[in-house]
Amino acid sequence: MFAAPEPASTGSIVGIVLQYGILGVAALILFFVSRRLYEREQARADRLESDVRRLNELMVEQMVPALTRSTEAVANAQRLMEEIRRQKEIEDAARRLRGE
Repeated sequence: MFAAPEPASTGSIVGIVLQYGILGVAALILFFVSRRLYEREQARADRLESDVRRLNELMVEQMVPALTRSTEAVANAQRLMEEIRRQKEIEDAARRLRGE
C-alpha cells in the first residue's frame, strides 16, 4: 500500500535531499540562499576591513603630522606667553623703582 521512496539514482546530495519531497526542496533552497548570503556578507566584511585599513593609513599619514605641528604651535604660544609675563614683571618692577 505505502511504498518507501526509492533512493535517488544519482547518489548526489541533491538526489538524496529530493527523496524527502517538498521538505527536501525547501531545505535545498534554504541551503543555497544561506550560502549566497554568507558569501555576500563575507565579501562585504572584507571590503569594509580594507576600507578601515586605508583610513588608518590616511590618518597616520595626515593626522599625526598635523597633531605634531599643532602641539609645537601650542608650545610656542606657551613660551611666548611666559616671555610676555616676564617682560610685564620687569616693566612693573621698573615702574616701582621709579616711583610711578
